[in-house]
Amino acid sequence: MGTHGSSNGGFPDVPVSIAQITLWVCSTVIFFGSAVWFPIVGIFLSLLTPVPSSFSIYQWGVSRGYVVPLASFIVSFVVFYFAGIASVVSYLFTLLLMGMSIGYFARQCASREFTVSVSAFIAFITGMAIFWYKHQGPDVSLFQDLENKTFSYIIALLKEAGVEGADKPFVRDQIKATVHTAVRLLPGAFLGSLLFAGAINTLGIVGFSARKGLPAPPWEKPTKWRSPDWLVWPVICFGFALLVSSSVRLVALNVLIVLVVIYFLQGLSILGFYAEKLSVPLWVRILVIVLVLVQQYLSLLVAAVGFFDVWFDFRKIIRERREI
Repeated sequence: MGTHGSSNGGFPDVPVSIAQITLWVCSTVIFFGSAVWFPIVGIFLSLLTPVPSSFSIYQWGVSRGYVVPLASFIVSFVVFYFAGIASVVSYLFTLLLMGMSIGYFARQCASREFTVSVSAFIAFITGMAIFWYKHQGPDVSLFQDLENKTFSYIIALLKEAGVEGADKPFVRDQIKATVHTAVRLLPGAFLGSLLFAGAINTLGIVGFSARKGLPAPPWEKPTKWRSPDWLVWPVICFGFALLVSSSVRLVALNVLIVLVVIYFLQGLSILGFYAEKLSVPLWVRILVIVLVLVQQYLSLLVAAVGFFDVWFDFRKIIRERREI
């Protein structure tokens, strides 16, 4: 492949490596496939799916870096086609698109917030369009089709596991009500997971640029990141919206899920700040992060710390900025 100059002129011309492409394509297939083959643990690994594509675009630019997401899509389609689940590849496309966007915006020296939010929004719109195309029908609403399939799947699992009472009307009604709410919260959960994946991706780009000797994005240290102060007002407004009608409540819950993810990221930033300040060993940091991710109450606690950081400024960042 021929050489090219970077869009901002600050990137060296890095030769395209077949070995690197192969590694990144295989990694993408494994990351995405983990959510299909190992639903519980794999869901966390699947958040890394956009990373290889972002590295490719960041290092080689769009004119050459596209080869990794394109090859990943083709290889994944072949793999999942023979596995009988080729339809899931349509959602892989959204994650590859997100990775390409992150790599592109980071290469253009866009801010971390812009890079993550815009890339996640592009992937979200694309994913929702695919979701609408796959589930919208003439006889059922957009969410009703998925709700029916999910309900049938859960009932089948309970029967297969030998759970008694799975056919009782009371149990079925409870499951149906839970599925009804959970399915309609998918937009918020989807966008929130994209934001979280994007944040992880930006950390990877910083480390990748340091290892490869590439220009690093002009981003503040992740341990000093904080969300805009005005973001507390949407939390308050949509919190009160939970007291209104059920339709408004569902919209408010979807928005609140996204906001909770943002404050969860801020809480993790605070944890990272003090772990760095106290020189906590790497293995302890990893253990704490794993516990926070898998324990719901710890996750909510971290998000609450991030939220109240707006008033308490736990890291004294605002004071430092004022002194500067």
